[in-house]
Amino acid sequence: MTHSIDHLVAAARASGIKLWEENGSLRFRAPAGAMTTELRDRIKANRKAIIDTLRAENAPVLRGDPEHQYEPFSLTDIQTAYLLGRSSSFQGGGTACHAYLEIDMGPIDAASLENAFDRLIERHGMLRTSFHRSGYQQTHPRHEIRRRPITVVDTAQLPRLRDRLSHQILDADHPPLMELAISRGERPTDDRLHLSIDFLVADWTSMTLMIDQLVALHADPHADLGPEGPSFRDYVVSTELDEDSPRAAQDHRFWADRLKNIPRAPELPAPTATGLDGPVSFTRHAHALDVDATCRFMDLARSINVSPAALAMSGYAKVLGEWAQDPEFTLVATLLDRQALHPHIDALVGDFTSTGLVRVSRTDTTDAERARTISQELADVLDHRAYSGVAVMRDLARLSGGTQLTFPYVFTAAIDTASGRRAGQSLAWRITGGITQTPQVFIDCQVSVLGGCLCVNWDVRDGTIEPSVVDAMFRRFTVWLTGEAGETLSGSEAMHGRALGMARAESPSFVGGGGCCLHGRFFEVAGADPGRVAVIDEQGEHGFGEVARRALAVAAVLRGGGLRPGDRVLVSCPRGVGQVVAVLGVLAAGGCYVPVDVGHPRARRERIAGICG
Repeated sequence: MTHSIDHLVAAARASGIKLWEENGSLRFRAPAGAMTTELRDRIKANRKAIIDTLRAENAPVLRGDPEHQYEPFSLTDIQTAYLLGRSSSFQGGGTACHAYLEIDMGPIDAASLENAFDRLIERHGMLRTSFHRSGYQQTHPRHEIRRRPITVVDTAQLPRLRDRLSHQILDADHPPLMELAISRGERPTDDRLHLSIDFLVADWTSMTLMIDQLVALHADPHADLGPEGPSFRDYVVSTELDEDSPRAAQDHRFWADRLKNIPRAPELPAPTATGLDGPVSFTRHAHALDVDATCRFMDLARSINVSPAALAMSGYAKVLGEWAQDPEFTLVATLLDRQALHPHIDALVGDFTSTGLVRVSRTDTTDAERARTISQELADVLDHRAYSGVAVMRDLARLSGGTQLTFPYVFTAAIDTASGRRAGQSLAWRITGGITQTPQVFIDCQVSVLGGCLCVNWDVRDGTIEPSVVDAMFRRFTVWLTGEAGETLSGSEAMHGRALGMARAESPSFVGGGGCCLHGRFFEVAGADPGRVAVIDEQGEHGFGEVARRALAVAAVLRGGGLRPGDRVLVSCPRGVGQVVAVLGVLAAGGCYVPVDVGHPRARRERIAGICG
């Protein structure tokens, strides 16, 4: 197919016909008589494939340039905004764009973690990069880097550690902009990893990659981390667009037209004293749907042909709209925009985020209408990202006569797979707590899937919104996520109830999993007594809660891969907790497990696989 499209494009060009893409449409300019009826029909029939071919021709090529790896390179627009936001001279600034995470990874050996951190710094250039307000960043050789020692604290010192790391502003001139600490509990299994990192270094996907590698290196100093791929410097240099390029000019025109009628940010009830002038602090409001509710939510998104992110953002917009003064307003969407320009691009650590302005109107009378409208808005942002969201904000300030306009209500989604994990992401760790902070942001609504469960966080800047209003809005949002959205979209509460019953039957949650099933009692115990020992193997003791979480993560991956109730799944694992997790995961997903001894000859295992289909 690709070969024939290439021939078609070549034939058109040989006839003097110029083809190009503009705003998703195929355009052409042809000399008189060059565009025959037959050629026109062929071009029309293959319009989408031709557009894809033209885009591929114009896509940047990522080439490694190790000879210049330590030379300065430009900040991205979003990095520039993060760096400027550290200054208190900007309204709502005075803070770093920063994440603090608490991670359960089992017992932690401090010396092993020190070595693993050093390996990570050596591997990823962004952990050796300094950032400068004059508009550039620079990666340094490993021998120039002096990182902070890893702090180890006990329970009594934990509050002080959290207070120090949770709102940390790391020195942008002195990499790495990442700090690690360990807290000890009563038992080795109570150990926690504490991670403080600036978003100048890495986006969410890059962070999970580094945590994966850190945990792997802690367990095995010689762990194979796979190919390294290009550097972030290579990526930035390769993707820098000439402001006069056709694509950038086209997208600039799109946003210039849209800014003529862009609504302001929603105005929500503020406390008597604003929090913009005092010390910067954020408070997290968190909620997690169970696996059943998560599956229902994903099914609802599919039923109206929108992404789960668009559906979740529509709920966020709905709730803000119920408290906002004006019926129309604008939110900011944070998008992950890692372009697939290299076979090993997923091994690259950096900040690939972009932002876009998303218009919202209360005139969308149903949740489905609102979700579809927001889905189209998000598509428009992605289609015109050659002109960045930061550049759009600069243009808006100029249109407003230099007035600094802010859009402090942000939506961030990381719902890439049914399990919420990167392809190949380890199950050896989980996030147990954390907080993020962003300059000029009042609420950052973050939606992700962890262990098969939809998790929502609102990180709210203290002093910007009346606390009782924040509490009420967040409760309203969680109610919408867990049930009301389904009732509104399906148009039938009875239909919603039947779907709930079916989902529960196919994938039991921690509590009420159904004692008649092999796995039902297990999940009941996990919900009632998660610390109770379930498995003892060579690795040590494993509680019901730990095993249940890992099993539900496996179940989410299987269901996301298309597993249907009753489907058979081969389980071939050595005896131990991994085998138990695999079996329970298959059962929780509604499948039937077929045990295959790892010691069986290969021919026998393949025969069993063939019989099972």
